[in-house]
Amino acid sequence: MKRIPLPVLLSFAMIWLVLGMSGVTSSSAQQNNPTPTITEFVTSTPPGPATASAGDLEDRVERLEIAQEETIHSLTSINEYNQFLFTLTGGIVALLVGIQGFATYIQFRREREREERQIRRESAMDDAQLTGAKRVSDIMNVVQQTLESRLLAEQAEREKAENLQKQLEDVANKFDRLNTFYQKFQSNIRNLRNELESEAAQLAQTGRHDFRTNTDALTDFARRFDRFMSDYKGVEEGDYSFTAHVPYIRGIAAHYSNQPGAAEEFLKQVVTRQSPEPGEESLAYNRRMANSYYYLGLNGSNFGRYEEAIQYFEMGNKLDFQSRDFLTKIVIAEAYVMNGEFSRADQVLDEIETRMRDIEELEETLRNSEFRHRSRVALIRANILILRGTGDWKQEAQALLLPARKADPSYYYITATLAQLSHLQGDEQTARELFQDVYDTILTVADIHKIREARSKILLLMIAGMAARYIGQEKQSKDYLDQANELCGNLPTLGSRTCTVFSTLTKRNEPPETIKQHIELIRNGGILIT
Repeated sequence: MKRIPLPVLLSFAMIWLVLGMSGVTSSSAQQNNPTPTITEFVTSTPPGPATASAGDLEDRVERLEIAQEETIHSLTSINEYNQFLFTLTGGIVALLVGIQGFATYIQFRREREREERQIRRESAMDDAQLTGAKRVSDIMNVVQQTLESRLLAEQAEREKAENLQKQLEDVANKFDRLNTFYQKFQSNIRNLRNELESEAAQLAQTGRHDFRTNTDALTDFARRFDRFMSDYKGVEEGDYSFTAHVPYIRGIAAHYSNQPGAAEEFLKQVVTRQSPEPGEESLAYNRRMANSYYYLGLNGSNFGRYEEAIQYFEMGNKLDFQSRDFLTKIVIAEAYVMNGEFSRADQVLDEIETRMRDIEELEETLRNSEFRHRSRVALIRANILILRGTGDWKQEAQALLLPARKADPSYYYITATLAQLSHLQGDEQTARELFQDVYDTILTVADIHKIREARSKILLLMIAGMAARYIGQEKQSKDYLDQANELCGNLPTLGSRTCTVFSTLTKRNEPPETIKQHIELIRNGGILIT
């Protein structure tokens, strides 16, 4: 509720008091004037006869005079009372005026203080507004500068965005061309993959005994496969994998190029896939698996891990459902010989010869490759006799090898062993003739230029060097033996092991250091160590 100022309240009180006093005065006058006036007296006298007595008139006049005196007296009292009232009222009014003046002074002082406060407040507000305006001005200056810098930056960004848009359009155009190139690139990769698959499937039809003479194709396949894996496998779109034919051929190529680690890696991939490829016949699948086990076994045997080799060979032999994989059985027998288990080797060799006789009875002849396998069986038996060195082993070994040489005269390993036996028995003429035959046959078949596997080539060079020296071809002998010695430093390794080499002097697999010693023995006329 809004408060009423004190002067206003006092003014209202004074007005109320004056009005109250006026009312009191009127009331008193009426109460103190009960006597009728002359007019009232005259008019109130009832009409009477003209004969009214003079006495009554005098009484009436006397009463009138009395009434008039009372009226005058009353009016005097009233006048005195009114004067008192007026005096009182004047005092009250003076008092009220004084109060009102005081109140007005107080009000004016308050108003002045309020005005002063208002002035100070307004001054403070003006100062604040001035300060605020200054701050706002400073802020606006900063904002203006910021806006200007932002406008400049925005303009620069706009220009940059326009440049980027142009660049993006250029990139989009280039991307279209790049996408076209990428699709063609992926198409080329798929074509290369398909070519490798096709060639691997074709090479997989090669017989095991023919891989040695097809090393050029194997080497070319390995080169292109390795290039594909290094150049394209990481960027090829999609999750593709080769069929088992590809690691199969790559593993065999690694075997013949002196990469035993790679051979194991790829061939183990083959034997872990225990099902034929789509469209692959069971016969082809079994041959591929048996060959993979065969080369894994050879790898183990070449590094002196004969028990592991025998396990691989046996797993391959189980896939020989026709019992005609003589090569696997032969390498099993050789692994037993290298492991010193001659009796187990004899058992396997007996099984081979029995099965060959059965085939001859049924088919009247053997396959060309099987004639060489029969010669190899005879050579293993002769080596067992030499290693045992019991009884008349020289004569017994000769008796085994002569008919084998007659049946297979180009198998120079048998001829070389016969020459060594003849030399030990003092038959130099026969030994010379046999070594000459060895030397001529090696030159004729040109295996020195065909065989690339280091292990097999060292053995061939040792035999060629021995034969050349025995028949007086000293220069050729030196060249062959030097090549063999050099190859000993390039034999492959597998882990901490170095590949062994079959020595023609001891008829065993020997480490490279021993082979180098045997090469020196051959230079000095060494023939056989018993």
